[in-house]
Amino acid sequence: MLERVGPLESAAQRELFGTAEFVPPDPPDRLRRFTARAARDLMAGWLSSAMVVVPHGTRPALPGTAEQACPRGSVQPSGEVYRPALLKRLGSKGVLIIGSDSVATVDGDGDVHTVPLADALLIEGDGRFWLAHPGHGCVTDVSDQSAAVVRLRSVLPPRRVRQEHRL
Repeated sequence: MLERVGPLESAAQRELFGTAEFVPPDPPDRLRRFTARAARDLMAGWLSSAMVVVPHGTRPALPGTAEQACPRGSVQPSGEVYRPALLKRLGSKGVLIIGSDSVATVDGDGDVHTVPLADALLIEGDGRFWLAHPGHGCVTDVSDQSAAVVRLRSVLPPRRVRQEHRL
């Protein structure tokens, strides 16, 4: 079985985990013997557990996929409550709550999605901000809540605040 794919996997590992594997310039013999059929068989095994993350409210037409929504509840945790700026509240009744060990988003229907701070990621890209819970594949746009973004930057460890990188 192939253990390393190459520079792309190494770059992804470095970005996500702060570490990288060394990729030798001359591929080992087992890589030269790696056939297209072996690659297809290996990748087919990945498909059964692949996670496709799409924006909330969209439903992709992908045959054979099952919808698994983010876990939600109705109990709001205690903590600092942040709302969008007054002009941005039109059409949005959601709030963001930052507690001592978690952050929660509450949508206009009262659905609560709580993410432990240890698992939360704040991602910035193109002037927008997203709160992500990679364990569930959940991503919430929090760009309209600038005070909450400032607070999240102060409570999350630096490795949990990321700039979006495009390949």
